[in-house]
Amino acid sequence: MTMKGAIIGSTHIAESHINAFSKNGLQIDSIASSRNSKSAKKISNRYGLEYFSNTTNLINKFDKDFLVIASSADSLLPILKSALDLNTKIFIEKPVTSKSDNLKDIKYKKNIQVGLNRRFYPNFQYFKSKINKNNFYTGSVFIPEPIDIKNFTKNNHKKRIVNNAIHVFDLLIYLFGNLKLKNIEYIYKQKNKLSVLSFHLYNSKCHIQVQSAANQSLNTQMNFFDGKNTYSFLPLEELKVYKGFNVSESNKINTYKPQQIYSLNAYDRFYKPGFNKQAAVFKKIVAGKVQEKPELKDIVNSLNLIEKIYEQI
Repeated sequence: MTMKGAIIGSTHIAESHINAFSKNGLQIDSIASSRNSKSAKKISNRYGLEYFSNTTNLINKFDKDFLVIASSADSLLPILKSALDLNTKIFIEKPVTSKSDNLKDIKYKKNIQVGLNRRFYPNFQYFKSKINKNNFYTGSVFIPEPIDIKNFTKNNHKKRIVNNAIHVFDLLIYLFGNLKLKNIEYIYKQKNKLSVLSFHLYNSKCHIQVQSAANQSLNTQMNFFDGKNTYSFLPLEELKVYKGFNVSESNKINTYKPQQIYSLNAYDRFYKPGFNKQAAVFKKIVAGKVQEKPELKDIVNSLNLIEKIYEQI
């Protein structure tokens, strides 16, 4: 049986959700965005969706099985709050909000799933299955953030961390559990446009060094070591596991190359990575089944960490 829903938002991400949901028997048949949105009209025509000229009209006439909120970051929470009385299942994109206090009254609602799609990457699920409570992991995480040079400020770097890097904080908590924070350092040089934030996250399972650098030309990456194996996510969609070295000699010079023993990637030929699996989980939620899923309380946990960092820089 096909379940029918509506979507609010007309970004590229919104289209990715329409396709992934359709694959899983969740038919999105109506759309709204900002008032008289041209992009929403285009998506409506492309997919044959009923078009609403604004979000209020769609919510007032809502009679579907589920609602997807995939609008701009600043509008996510206001739209969510206006939809809470619909008595329906809601899927909302990250980051939802930039302040944890904004969610304190609704963070335990079970009818809401958050779009933290990287949790559903098969490579991260594989690594999570390998994390042994008897092992301890050291790690390093690098998060490059693009900042407009013409508007290069501390606040813009902070905003990028909330809107874009919150998925990294969520992944680390998802993998290792709640984390403590220490050794925060921040370097900011307006003259040569340098903004670098470094800190450590830790608990009984891990000790992880994290760095966020504005405009550095590297991919987001994670590396973890358990004393034997190195788990390298570079980029996050690709996992390579290394153990030991292959040593070769040329002109009396030894060359050491890490020995790869396993690899797994999250790429999907037809869908944005993680979207198909998260849509499958959401379908079970819509059907009334209890499922482990990313929730608003997970966003709060990540924001709490981010806010502790902000307090000290």
